[in-house]
Amino acid sequence: MANEFIKRQALLGLGWSAFAAGAVGIVVPLLPTTVFWLIALWCFGRTSSRMQGWLRNHPRLGQTLADFVDHGAICRRGKYFAISGLTVSLTLSLWLAMPPLWLTLALVVGALILSLFLWSRPEQPPSPATQTPG
Repeated sequence: MANEFIKRQALLGLGWSAFAAGAVGIVVPLLPTTVFWLIALWCFGRTSSRMQGWLRNHPRLGQTLADFVDHGAICRRGKYFAISGLTVSLTLSLWLAMPPLWLTLALVVGALILSLFLWSRPEQPPSPATQTPG
């Protein structure tokens, strides 16, 4: 019983931390909002149905979060913003930190894999007519 309590509190803490980081990302350039709020949504889905519902129904990002969680869909504009932000962040990081070659290659390969993943996502959820009952 204590183990479940600790797990729930840890997930709540992570959820609130991710939510706060996403909120900061609204005003700080290059700090993502959606990624952190997806993490918060996952955490709150296991601990707080009220917060999960609030995020899913958020007037600005709720539909984006729900489309990704429910269908893996990312709108084209979201893909452009995500990949552009990733590219700018990577470029600035490499320029400012000048990491060793092995780390530079790992970061570039990771960014390419993430960009390909983002680009491969559908741009909209399937229409209700094409969904099969599940």
